[in-house]
Amino acid sequence: MTKYQLTLFNQYLKKNGKRLTKPRKIILETLNIRPFEFKDLYKQCKYAGKENVATFYNNIHFLKEERAIREIVFGTTRYYQLILDKDNRFSDNVVFVLDEVNQELSEEDSNEITNYIKNLENFKDTGVEAVTVLIRRKTPKI
Repeated sequence: MTKYQLTLFNQYLKKNGKRLTKPRKIILETLNIRPFEFKDLYKQCKYAGKENVATFYNNIHFLKEERAIREIVFGTTRYYQLILDKDNRFSDNVVFVLDEVNQELSEEDSNEITNYIKNLENFKDTGVEAVTVLIRRKTPKI
């Protein structure tokens, strides 16, 4: 995320009567490093501000609603990813890969995979609009 993208996002919010508060900006800047699990993101951001977990969650919810960040759920673990700078920011067609060994989350090109799934016989005429695929990658046991 560049300063220019952040400025454009701030202008968009102002135009719609909303604000990019300091805690929200801290969340975006932290997620600019890499995707974070909720508790780790909270710890990182808490050092910069003194907000409680409820306020923090409300800010996360706001940024999700504004399509600045995306929530990815693997089992009971929630990850957050900055999408303000992504071309597919407004798309729900996404393929995520979680490397469970390194606890790293990456996003893969999804067009081929999501189109394949949408065209499967079970989904062909069901009106599926979006596909989100979650893949866990583990190293083989020796």
